[in-house]
Order: sequence, then structure tokens, then C-alpha cells
Amino acid sequence: MLLERQFGNTINVKGLAIEAPQKEPEVLFDPERDLTEEDWERMKEYLEINKGRRANFIHGLKVMVLLAPERKGELPIDDMLREDLLQSFNRAKDVEHYEVVLFYGELIKLFFPENLPHLDLNNGIWEKVEKYVQEEMIRADPSNDSDVSKVLIHMREFKLLFPRKDFPEATREKVLAMLKFLSKDAYDKEEWDRFLYINKNMRIIFPGMPLHFDKKSIQGMRGILKSDEHKFKALDLKILAAKEIKITDTGMEIIMPERQPSFEQSVSPLPETKKF
Repeated sequence: MLLERQFGNTINVKGLAIEAPQKEPEVLFDPERDLTEEDWERMKEYLEINKGRRANFIHGLKVMVLLAPERKGELPIDDMLREDLLQSFNRAKDVEHYEVVLFYGELIKLFFPENLPHLDLNNGIWEKVEKYVQEEMIRADPSNDSDVSKVLIHMREFKLLFPRKDFPEATREKVLAMLKFLSKDAYDKEEWDRFLYINKNMRIIFPGMPLHFDKKSIQGMRGILKSDEHKFKALDLKILAAKEIKITDTGMEIIMPERQPSFEQSVSPLPETKKF
């Protein structure tokens, strides 16, 4: 097993933690600052342009639903999409193609949580999906970005689809150790896109684990948003900046910290001075 060969049978996870200040020196993501109405409209245009490109369209839609759930009604989430996703999920389940089951199951939960009872997820399917994901972990080469990405995607999808289930502790420790190792490698190489991707998934897969970032990493990750083509990365930053990530029976709730008042707002006006 490649993960086992590289990281050993027992891992001191605490020893792999990245040293960082306990308090972030600046805000990683502020929706009011980092996502303008113009940005949102451009993202909607992206969806329109990519209607015929299924992967791009679905990815963009998923990002926008999680980025601004209160604006879900503005997005093209309709009965035609519902039927398409349900049929695709059921076909994959019938032939036991669990990679596809995870993919469409996650989308149905995010877009149409009211349809979850129809998926029959508690009828023994989760054990088969868990076995599939575990086998993918064993086959994964930690030095291969494609393998790592596949494992992260599957673990994230599993976490969202089966919030009350989890992998064995030994598996969780190995994966967490791998993620921290790769996160530090990306930090040292200043590969901020990769660093953001790894830590975003770490926050979802291990929602209770606190992550702290220094000024260098915050500036590096925020710099990704300067490009229009990377505006969809705003969701990754929102996940990392969240006060809490809740994986519930109906989806994922990203709870942001309360917005702090500006300096001008927090300073009480000086009393009026009368001149005599």
C-alpha cells in the first residue's frame, strides 16, 4: 500500500502540523469585499456560455450554490436538471459504478436535498461506497497529484453524502498525515492554487480541525482571485475562512464569522466642544 509505505503504519499527526500564528493577521475572505455583484453576474454568464459543456456547467453551478445559497433561486436549477441527475445516479447504482454514484449523489444533495429519501442510501449502499473509496486510497500514489485529487474528491463526496458515517480511525490518520505533508510541500514551493485546494478539502473532510494561515499564505491564496477566470475559487476561500463547516442531512452549511465593524464605525463621536 503506497500510502502505508510512504507514511508508515503509525503516524504522529501532531508532528506534521504547519506552524502558524494563532490568529490570522488579515481576513482571508470577506464576501462583501471579495464577491461583487459584477462578479456574480459574470459567473452567471459563465453558466450560460457553458450549458453545452456539462462538466464546466455542473462545477460552476455547484460553486455558486455553496457560495451564495440565498441566491439559489437565480440559478438554472430546474426539473430537467433534477430528472437528469436522478436518472444518472440510479443507472450508476444499478451497475455498481460507485465513482459515479458519489458524483451524482453529491449534486442531488446540494441541488435537490428533498430528493435524498428516493436515493435509498441507507439500504447497504454506503458500505459498498466506503469499500470502493478505501480501495482507491490503497491504490493512490501520494506523489501523483491526480491520484491525490481523486482520493480527496471521493472522501469529500462521501462525507457530504453520508454525514453520519466515517472511515476507520487508522485510515483517517493516514489521509490527514498525507494532506498535511502535501500542504506543507505546496506552502514551501509557494504553489498557492495547490495549497488552497488541499486545505479546502481538508476543512470539509475534517470539519472540526482548526486551520491557521500566516500572512504569506493568505496573500498567496487571495492573489488567485485577481484573475477573472479564478473567481470560482472564492468558494474555496470562503470554506477556509468559515467559522464553522456543518455537514448535515440536507447539505453543507458554511457559517461565516460575524462581520467586524470598521474602525470608523467602532469609534464613538467626540463630544461637541463649546466655545465661550
